[in-house]
Amino acid sequence: ITACFLGLRACPPSPGERRVVPDADRVALHGMSIKRAVRSRSFWQIGLISFLIGAGLVSLQVHLVPMFRLKGLEPRTAALIAGMFGAAALAGRFVAGAFLDRYSAKIIGVFSLLLPALACLLYLTFPVGPGMGAAIAILFGLGVGAEGDVLGYITAKFFGVRWFGTLFGI
Repeated sequence: ITACFLGLRACPPSPGERRVVPDADRVALHGMSIKRAVRSRSFWQIGLISFLIGAGLVSLQVHLVPMFRLKGLEPRTAALIAGMFGAAALAGRFVAGAFLDRYSAKIIGVFSLLLPALACLLYLTFPVGPGMGAAIAILFGLGVGAEGDVLGYITAKFFGVRWFGTLFGI
């Protein structure tokens, strides 16, 4: 939105405005067709994994405050600590994105799943006060943020970028 206000080229044209794209700016995108990708075993494996990981992580995410309340934290403290999840998820996206440019997606994927697992282990093993609750929320948020980047990266690697938005959205 800020780019549009500043008049940068990334903005969509105004109604009635037509932009001509020079041939030098056109890039041939590589990737599988949607039909071919959907018929592949990899597509369904990635889809199933995405669903299972997403269902597990989202179910924990929406229940963070009640989980902290069960451990004896006050409602305000539990909500404040659960709010740290969002900042940590954002940080996890940035960190995972930087690491995916340098390291194997498999390694980053493993770590993105180990962090929420460690958070669950801490929750189940130790008494949860404000400090431990913050550590749990931060570990969990970092893992959730990184997981989203890893799934997008893997989808682009397997199927290319030509139909990435459609395939990732399915």
